[in-house]
Amino acid sequence: MRRSLHIGLFIILIFMQNYKSHSQTPAVNKYPIAAESFQIDHLNNIYAISSSTVSKYDAAGKLLYEYSNPQAGNITTVDVSDPLRILCFFEDQNELLVLNQQLALIAGPFYFDDLDIFNVAAICATSYNRFWVFDSQNFKLVQFNQQLSISQQGTSLSSILNDDDLPIQLVDNNNLLYLNIKSKGILVFDQFGTYIKTIPIKDILHFSVSKDKLVAQRSNREIISYSLKTFDQEQHEFDLPNNISFTQYINKQLYISDKQYIYKYHL
Repeated sequence: MRRSLHIGLFIILIFMQNYKSHSQTPAVNKYPIAAESFQIDHLNNIYAISSSTVSKYDAAGKLLYEYSNPQAGNITTVDVSDPLRILCFFEDQNELLVLNQQLALIAGPFYFDDLDIFNVAAICATSYNRFWVFDSQNFKLVQFNQQLSISQQGTSLSSILNDDDLPIQLVDNNNLLYLNIKSKGILVFDQFGTYIKTIPIKDILHFSVSKDKLVAQRSNREIISYSLKTFDQEQHEFDLPNNISFTQYINKQLYISDKQYIYKYHL
């Protein structure tokens, strides 16, 4: 009996060492930018996304440029990892556009139906003007080059996923791919699209990866960070007047939106 109790206490202590919870200091900046979602580039420019419009603000919150395409429907994904070549994806039309740093159209529209990929569930940019998509019809990652030719294909994940396991976000970081599936966790792949492992953090709404840290939003109040080196996990609390609608982590800064303002914190 005592031995079982000691083992149980040991397991609890190990879990507590890897999971911490603490409150955050007040926001460093507060921007009066209304957005349904947003992205931050490595120069700390802010890209606010609402319906069919993306608006670019500088690091001080000044509006610089806008792009809108109502005919294509609502914007699903904007990838600003290369601010000179921004991907803008419209899931309803299965359509991709490429914008420059002034949010002017420089390539596209490209329709994945013409490339025999009829259900793109997630998309992200990678190096050398290439990009990855998750083909949910065939349960695999596919990489395209600038000429829209297939340059890499991952193996099928049909043995891991089923029709209900729909990816909602794909991120490229340091030659690894991270695919968010709420019911499974975050699947990790190598630079060739080959499955490596699953980070067992489920029910994530969206996430960011910057260097060795993954930061994820799990509810309208809960944000967690996860070390890709030590596997330590922390829960963060923020004193905001409204519920959190979207988050983005980059350059050791956490940006949080409540659809009315964007707040910036050190993390």
